[in-house]
Amino acid sequence: MIIFFVIASIWVVLDSAWLFDKIDWKNTAPSEMTASQYVHLTRLHWECLVLFSAAMIWSTFIV
Repeated sequence: MIIFFVIASIWVVLDSAWLFDKIDWKNTAPSEMTASQYVHLTRLHWECLVLFSAAMIWSTFIV
């Protein structure tokens, strides 16, 4: 299970870097983004939420 969290964490970091590279690292306000970039940002938020939730649930049952 730990390998799942490691792979998912790497995916989220690389996905974040790709998105912020596409928006030039400074135009992070949703009003400055294209629709495609905003959808990507929303998906990234969901990825982080799912990863954090899964880690919390998993750690609850392990301890």
